[in-house]
Amino acid sequence: MSAAMPVICVLIVDDEDTFRDTLAERLGIRGFTAITAASGKQCLELLGEQHPDVIVLDVWMDGMDGLETYRQIIDIHPAQ
Repeated sequence: MSAAMPVICVLIVDDEDTFRDTLAERLGIRGFTAITAASGKQCLELLGEQHPDVIVLDVWMDGMDGLETYRQIIDIHPAQ
């Protein structure tokens, strides 16, 4: 009997509702856990509660763009 594969959690950050929701749905169909954020600010708030394995981050967003969001993620959660 083989061990169950761990579920990979993906955080999708995009200000386009349709893209974000469609990608989350498609990942869910393939067995991933998908959580979503509509902005860089919301992403940073979620990272206080959630610990995703992967972050898919849109670069062009209103308000805090993806590059600034990435910089703040690195400041908050530096690689170990």
